Amino acid sequence: MKKGLIIMLVLLCGITLLSAQEESMIQQLDKGEIDWTELVIRAVGIGAPNPNLPAAAQRPAAKRAALQDAQRNLLEVMQGVHVTSETTVENFMLKDDVIKSKVEGILRGYKEEKIKYMSDGTIEVVLSIAITGDLAKLMLPLYDTPKDVPKVGEGVTSSADTAYTGIIIDARDYTLLPCMSPRVYTEDNTTIYDASYVDPDYAVKMGVVGYAKNLDAAKNDDRVKGNPFVIKATGVADNSMDLYISSEDAVKITNDENLLDQIKRCKVILLLQ
Repeated sequence: MKKGLIIMLVLLCGITLLSAQEESMIQQLDKGEIDWTELVIRAVGIGAPNPNLPAAAQRPAAKRAALQDAQRNLLEVMQGVHVTSETTVENFMLKDDVIKSKVEGILRGYKEEKIKYMSDGTIEVVLSIAITGDLAKLMLPLYDTPKDVPKVGEGVTSSADTAYTGIIIDARDYTLLPCMSPRVYTEDNTTIYDASYVDPDYAVKMGVVGYAKNLDAAKNDDRVKGNPFVIKATGVADNSMDLYISSEDAVKITNDENLLDQIKRCKVILLLQ
């Protein structure tokens, strides 16, 4: 009976987490969620009171159990984060014990977002870890000196009074899944955006890309706010995480010095369903 109650509480907590963030791009997983708009990983933990303990010790013990449960769940959710379309955090951890140890160290820096005390003595906690910062620095395939974006065709730089403040790629016509470092391809498969083209300091601080579900919300996002260049994706790669843009838009982006500067500063938002 107690196990069934705990499972029900976890499900209810998931609903609570999502209800206040309807405009956020949330990826729901078994043990928690990845908020790709806020770039935060969250997990829930539940601790039930132990009736064999003295009354004064039951609440502290239940909280410790909830925190331990949440940390286990947070690690599981973190392991499922896609760094690129080909790799997850778990892939890196399995290949390299040093990375595994560093990820576990990052986990210990969790933030306690919420705590609920139930009438039956059960305690529910929500822990979070940022996708940016230490995790991004450890996982992203960054270059100390960003690569130059390859030129596609011939174009001109926008004038000072119409200078763009970022790029929004609307991929809502397709099923595009989020990852930390997606690739943007031209129609002839030339890569014009991924982690190798961005300033590593910006990537660590704010992520390689932002994600949104609503165009108005994207336009008002500090990442691109002002005069973003809004374009449509023309397709999604077989991996469902990388995307294509038209040759016309690729020419515009790769020949506009202002837009190339925005690329280096990670001023890109992808609109998802």
